Amino acid sequence: MQYRMLGPVGVWDAEHRVELGKAESAKARCVLAALLRDPGELITSETLAERVWGDDPPGPAVRYKYVGWIRAALAPYGVQLIFRDNGYVLPIDPDQVDLHRFRRLVGHGRNALGAGDHEEAAAVLRDALGLWHGPALAGLSGRWAELFRDQLTEERVSATVLRVRADLELGRHSEVIPELAELHTERPADEIVAGLLMLALYRAGQRTQALAAYHRAELHLRQALDTDPGPELRDLRRRIQAGDPGLLPGGVIIGGPDAPAGDEPAGEQRLRRVVIADDSAVLRDGMAWLLTARGHHVVAAVADADALMAAVEQHKPDIAIVDVRLAPAHAGEEGHAAVAMAKEHPGLGVLVFSRYIDTVFAAELLADRAGGVGYLLKDRVADVGEFIGALARVAEGGTVLDPELVARLLTTNRRGRELATLTDGERQVLALLAEGLPDSAIAQKLAVPPGEVGKHVSSLFHKLSLPPVIDRDRRNMAVLGYLRS
Repeated sequence: MQYRMLGPVGVWDAEHRVELGKAESAKARCVLAALLRDPGELITSETLAERVWGDDPPGPAVRYKYVGWIRAALAPYGVQLIFRDNGYVLPIDPDQVDLHRFRRLVGHGRNALGAGDHEEAAAVLRDALGLWHGPALAGLSGRWAELFRDQLTEERVSATVLRVRADLELGRHSEVIPELAELHTERPADEIVAGLLMLALYRAGQRTQALAAYHRAELHLRQALDTDPGPELRDLRRRIQAGDPGLLPGGVIIGGPDAPAGDEPAGEQRLRRVVIADDSAVLRDGMAWLLTARGHHVVAAVADADALMAAVEQHKPDIAIVDVRLAPAHAGEEGHAAVAMAKEHPGLGVLVFSRYIDTVFAAELLADRAGGVGYLLKDRVADVGEFIGALARVAEGGTVLDPELVARLLTTNRRGRELATLTDGERQVLALLAEGLPDSAIAQKLAVPPGEVGKHVSSLFHKLSLPPVIDRDRRNMAVLGYLRS
């Protein structure tokens, strides 16, 4: 028996699809997918319900009906869905599930590529990608399914990038160009993909097209993400312009076998140890898979304040991502735990990722921080690259604040008379500084020359009696110190 998740969810006996009867419904197949996500492991009834029905699950009778359909469909094939400890276990070998075979093969291919066995890497990774039969969890809807589908798509892209690297080392540059060009169109902010396309085009004798690919990536990064290409991509462009023979087969391969494929600029592609704290199992799972696919190490994913404090103490992560449930009805231990954690571990980056704003809590979190700090609203983060970039900034000791939080801090600041002396331009620059943006990004947002931003900064620092500083991080912290006062 084989089980598929990398395409329409279903069961196969040899090459024949097994008809599941009543369990053919989308909701029943979502139950099956939720079980296949962790074959052989106990899935609690609560977790199963949240994956399938989200925040509004039906009563136990309805849930058991769908589970019963799955049990009845698999029983004739000798598979018994086990109920124990208020949960379910699907007792099958993970290698019977295409997703887990895919991950095993990708790991094998990555190791082979790192060892220099390019033929083995290309073959194994091609086998892994051959397990896909369309979008993952095709036909399933719901919050968990959609989020998991996105994360699996990232894994598929990462595996494709690894296979392309192997093919490039084998001299197959012309063969991979169409595939890379399509991927670059889908993911114009992905610097790894852009770099591989540039390298393939250059090796195929298409230097002009390689440089055009760089400029497309540069334009998108500036327009969509307010950033420039990272130093690695800029260096590749320089070497292509110079006709560097070191870029021919046997030379550089962008990113290396373990580099993550994603929207994060090349200068920020460094593995971070992450703790996630969120009371939603769906979001915990989703964020963990997203960050893992991007090359980070999620050392713990927990649901409450006590577990958060224990995980940080045990694992000493680089950054903690915390949903503190800051609505008035939820204020309390989680919020206090985040502040206590920040104070007890001053070098830890803390990224609050919530649906709510609490300016009092935010001011307390921002106070005297030695490590990075961020506060983003879940409903306003519309781009994965934006979130990954924020995580990198906070992990490196910087500050990232949601514009809505900054606006509230400006409104509630007790020194309103001083703020009233600022011009509209100075007030806009002040808000963008508080969000953690550099001068170049501020200039692009306001459509003014970079020198104009510097003038606004000098003027507003003088009007607010802030000490003049040049260092970007110290300047941002001075602004934050003013806003929380």
